[in-house]
Amino acid sequence: MKKTIPVLLGVFAILTAVGLGHVSLRYRVIRVGYAMAETLNERRALEEENRKLRVEQSLLRSPARVERIDPATRTFQALRIAVNEELAELDRFLEVFPDLLAPSGRCVIIAFHSLEDRPVKERLRELSWMSRLPPDLAVAAGERTRPICRVLTKKPVIASEEEIRRNPRARSAKLRACEKV
Repeated sequence: MKKTIPVLLGVFAILTAVGLGHVSLRYRVIRVGYAMAETLNERRALEEENRKLRVEQSLLRSPARVERIDPATRTFQALRIAVNEELAELDRFLEVFPDLLAPSGRCVIIAFHSLEDRPVKERLRELSWMSRLPPDLAVAAGERTRPICRVLTKKPVIASEEEIRRNPRARSAKLRACEKV
């Protein structure tokens, strides 16, 4: 994360209000992304060394302040996701992990954002799917007659209130698991 901050600040420096609003909305972190981005854009004239503080203060005064999680946190999260191409990396992993598992091997994935959790949930559902057709018809139709994986967590496992009290970052974590059959 420490290496990411200078890159994020560089990206922030060149994004227009429209660009920042687009990133906020694309990664679904702030509902009023464009209005918040305009608020940020008005404050860009401040000196370079106070940039991060300026961003956080601007976000606190922006219309997006009604969010449960600080808008500054969510904006930097969206920029981090974009700069590190985290969703593309996740998609690549989800595509190859079944081939890497041995029979009865298990894969456990922890997602910290709904944009990460949704593709994980969909991929696990896809891997556990098998045709309901009779086997000979399923083969003729090119459908799977056996699932690739068995989902171990029907619903995501989330942190308990005690865990969240001890570790506030756990509040958004969702754990999903599967086993290769």
